Amino acid sequence: MADRKIDILIAGGGFAGLALAIALRQGSDGALSVALADPAMDRASGDPRASAIAAAARRLFETIGVWSAIEAGAQPILDMVVTDSKVENAMRPTFLTFDGEVAPGEPFAHMIENGPMIAALLDKARAEGVDLRPVAVTQFRHDAARVAATLADGAGL
Repeated sequence: MADRKIDILIAGGGFAGLALAIALRQGSDGALSVALADPAMDRASGDPRASAIAAAARRLFETIGVWSAIEAGAQPILDMVVTDSKVENAMRPTFLTFDGEVAPGEPFAHMIENGPMIAALLDKARAEGVDLRPVAVTQFRHDAARVAATLADGAGL
């Protein structure tokens, strides 16, 4: 594939990379060309794990227009206790606790399945015109005149 110019290349298509790509496209009113490369991108929406999303990340998801697509599956985290013991232990020392709201009616975090979250972010990235590449970045070069990257599929950016 021939070399072509892009403004921003993001290596990594997890929820942070995808949210950044969407925010950059939206924040520039589409003026910036954004490409995102991740060899696991095709498998990401099937991720069976779950993640805790802090209130700030949820606000970002609202701002970029993704939260409404995943909100129904998100569970608010109202308190959290961090300990280094098993449930059946008689003594359970507490090392750290979180509770409360960051604002009235706004929990400090939500737990959400990764699969639906990544799927919603991928859909929004496509809609925003992010160039999604399910390949790895294999080389990165920077000199005074040019920054360039090579992807595993042979594309130069």
